[in-house]
Amino acid sequence: MLKKILIAAALIGTLGLPLHAQGTQADAKEYAAQATSYNGIGLVYYNQGNYAKALEYHNKALAVFLKVLGENHPSTATSYNNIGMVYGKQGNYAKALEFFNKALAIDLKVKGENHPDTAASHYNIGGMLYCSGKKTEAR
Repeated sequence: MLKKILIAAALIGTLGLPLHAQGTQADAKEYAAQATSYNGIGLVYYNQGNYAKALEYHNKALAVFLKVLGENHPSTATSYNNIGMVYGKQGNYAKALEFFNKALAIDLKVKGENHPDTAASHYNIGGMLYCSGKKTEAR
């Protein structure tokens, strides 16, 4: 499965694109597609239990989203969340919380308190607090 994703991503030209500080809207779409491919590859590695490779690809996606879309974009929040999930699986709850809190800040700013993504960020934070033994804080 991973091999098919890598081949497909290479064929459509989404891997290895150079980033430019300024570009056209078409460039931004192309870079967003690149980052989405990185996230997809990261999720495959995550599901296989290869957390080091998952982090590598989720961090690549985050770098592209930050450069192209900026800090306060839902896709950036998704990347922060994906990275937090990997750290949580590795048992690095403090690092997971760091990334879940970044996702929550974006969700609150962009989507508001009553959005399902904001609720998911709260849930992720609660889960990491619970796993780290902070059950009262988790509630």
